[in-house]
Amino acid sequence: MTGSAKGLIARIKKENPDIKWTHCVIHREVLASKKMSPVLHDVLNDSIKVINFIKSRPLNARLFRRLCENMGAEHTQLLLHTEVRWLSRGKILNRLLELRAEGKDTSILNLYDKVGGFLKKTELWKRACGQEDFTCFPQMDAFLSNEDVETAPVKLVIVGHLTNLIKGFHCYFADMEEKSAQLDWVRNPFLLSEAKRSKLPVTHQEKLMEVASDRGLQMKFGASTLTQFWVCVRQEHPELGQKALEQLLPFASTYLCETSFSAMTVIKTKQRNRLSLEKNLTTAVGSLPPRMTK
Repeated sequence: MTGSAKGLIARIKKENPDIKWTHCVIHREVLASKKMSPVLHDVLNDSIKVINFIKSRPLNARLFRRLCENMGAEHTQLLLHTEVRWLSRGKILNRLLELRAEGKDTSILNLYDKVGGFLKKTELWKRACGQEDFTCFPQMDAFLSNEDVETAPVKLVIVGHLTNLIKGFHCYFADMEEKSAQLDWVRNPFLLSEAKRSKLPVTHQEKLMEVASDRGLQMKFGASTLTQFWVCVRQEHPELGQKALEQLLPFASTYLCETSFSAMTVIKTKQRNRLSLEKNLTTAVGSLPPRMTK
């Protein structure tokens, strides 16, 4: 993808040298969390082995379902772990009650804010676990409360894991704070400080002052998405609006691709392997509701 000579980015830059690209935020998060402590990694591997043993044969799966039904368990099936699908690891360890569409209508600014918020929470978790307060991890806290388990070794493992996790995120998002601060004028031009405004070209400073003084635009800012707001600004200030939209346009993650892959596996089953996917896939992943009357 990113090869200097034959990669996709190199080929695109031959056609348009001004093209910009960014590494998928989800992929960077996965790379940052790859280095897991040996103890936790062994636990994950054991969990995967158990799941694979049950899911690999229909008889095992049926017996497991019958066992869960007899016990009155909430779930009767396990989820398979797929290393290639980055988001599957957390799903197999904790079945989600509700799935949210995190990747739609978002930008690099939103995702930088979420990564920054996660890092702050991770620092909080590390401090709390260092004091043997595991309430930030409800399932583990409940287990330690109900079982006769010594908490000191658990504390060392969890604190060590969180320390490595924080280092990994700082490695893969080294310039996140700087880049995010440089785009504060896009995030909210009405709360931009004088110090940050002065770092922009003079022509942009003038336009931003005009935008900040426009009460009509200020009302639109609160009633529309960030992209819709800058589309409105572009009508009156074309150059400034265009520059802001160029920062909001690029896809910040491959979430939509992952969603499409998931829809494709549901639609194109083994029995329908010759099915043409185009129209079905468009309907499955499109955000517009179908007009059934037509």
